[in-house]
Amino acid sequence: MGDEPFQNQDNAISMFLVSDQVVGSFLSKNGMELSVVGLYVTIVLAIGRFVRLIFDKISQRVIYEEMPRTTDLMEFCDGIYIARLEGDLKREQYLYDMLIKLYRSPELLLKLTGTRPGKED
Repeated sequence: MGDEPFQNQDNAISMFLVSDQVVGSFLSKNGMELSVVGLYVTIVLAIGRFVRLIFDKISQRVIYEEMPRTTDLMEFCDGIYIARLEGDLKREQYLYDMLIKLYRSPELLLKLTGTRPGKED
């Protein structure tokens, strides 16, 4: 061995990581200690999960959130509400079934709500 303590004898690349211990007042009371790297990884993972949660299944929601004309759908909802107020359960069930059928069919939704301005109908 040479005079330098970190000298590599095999001429290979070596990496040494020195990390100070970071102890917050809350963490030290509970007996937990996190290094700087551990704290950094924890924060990055938390932010990553939050961003992932925001954009989760956005491709499935966009068809419902970007409808240009929703007045006909609102009229279905108002009809269901009025039928419930009047106690006409058969009409309420019929309108509800029609609304569900509309939401399950992208083609019917497109015909009913149209497309964005500037695009062909």
